[in-house]
Amino acid sequence: MRAGFTPLDHHQGYPGIVHGGVISSLLYEVMANIQRYSGDEALLRRSTVEFRRPVPVHGRLLVTASVLKETPKGWHLAAVLTDDSGNRLASATAEAVRPK
Repeated sequence: MRAGFTPLDHHQGYPGIVHGGVISSLLYEVMANIQRYSGDEALLRRSTVEFRRPVPVHGRLLVTASVLKETPKGWHLAAVLTDDSGNRLASATAEAVRPK
C-alpha cells in the first residue's frame, strides 16, 4: 500500500519541520489500512516508530506499507516514509491482529 502526502504549515512542530505526531499518524494509517484493502479486517495492537531525519514541510512525501509476515493471529507490518529523492525519513513496524 502506498500513499502520497504533502505536509503544510499547520503540520509543523518546530518551524519548518513536520510534527512527530503527524509522521507517526501517517505511518500508522498506511499500516492500519493495508488489511482493509486486501479484504481482511485488522486492528493494530502495537506500533513502534523510528525517526531518522527531520521531515521538512511542503515537500512531497511517500508512505509505503508492507506485510512482513502473516500468522494465524494476524500480521507483522512495516512502513517507510521517504521524500521525493527516496531518502528514508522515518519508519515503523506494527503488529496487527484479527478482531474476534
